[in-house]
Amino acid sequence: MKNKKYSTPNHLANSLDNSSQNAQYDKHAKEILANKQVLSRILSATVAEYKDVPLDVISSLIGDDLEIGKHYLEPLAKVRELNTESTIPGEGRVTYDIKFSAKLPNKDDTISLIINIEAQRKFNTPYDIVTRAVFYTCRMISEQLETEFSIGKNHSYDDIKKVYSIWICMNTPEDIANSIT
Repeated sequence: MKNKKYSTPNHLANSLDNSSQNAQYDKHAKEILANKQVLSRILSATVAEYKDVPLDVISSLIGDDLEIGKHYLEPLAKVRELNTESTIPGEGRVTYDIKFSAKLPNKDDTISLIINIEAQRKFNTPYDIVTRAVFYTCRMISEQLETEFSIGKNHSYDDIKKVYSIWICMNTPEDIANSIT
């Protein structure tokens, strides 16, 4: 069913129309979640730095470096992601669903946050999802070595960017549905 609110549907409306019953499938979920309007609402509810910040301001603070999977998004509606693959010798490879940078409100123009959004269709997995999220945040910190900070002669640990890994879990048991951990 086409969205009748828009005379010319925007990218989000098209993604929602095209997803219909497939909204939980990877590509459609990622496209919906990568929209700056949607991201602004997610960040407002989950990131302390954006509490009480107007949604339009949050949207303006989201970097234009977001990409999902391995394809880039329309620059106006969505963000082009940072590299979604992290490979560290001896530590394997991690592929993030959505990863992007963001600025802090009322600060200079430097990137201060690195944010990962994961769409998890199956809640019951053979591993603890929170433990996986902790691993993802650790990886996002360690991969900043020699790009954001160094541990050589001039230690610059204060340059490490704060990271968030936000997991949208679908099909959760009713006793924990609509909650944030």
